[in-house]
Amino acid sequence: MQTLFSYHLANPPLPLPVSPKSVYRLATLLKLEHLQALALDAFKERLTVANVAEELFGDAAVQFEEIKAVAMGFATANWAAVQQSAAWRVVVAKVAEESPLARIGFELLGKTKTG
Repeated sequence: MQTLFSYHLANPPLPLPVSPKSVYRLATLLKLEHLQALALDAFKERLTVANVAEELFGDAAVQFEEIKAVAMGFATANWAAVQQSAAWRVVVAKVAEESPLARIGFELLGKTKTG
């Protein structure tokens, strides 16, 4: 929230920025492929080790294969850092709590050589 406030103070005449996922949803609904591609690129640029876990298990990744693929690609390319992040541990605990099958999958992942 502080980032948006700082942005607004620095750029008072401009509207607040919009989430790339929201733009992607709208572009998909309106069948605007060019806007979808721009939104997907913006989503990709905003992915970090700290937020990719939440993005992978979020509504947009469930709803849109392209969003999931981008987040999955980032996570696998940065897997060593992602699996060590606090955000990954929080998401894993939350998902595992909600689903016994997911808990088993995460346990198995944790026992693999790369996990």
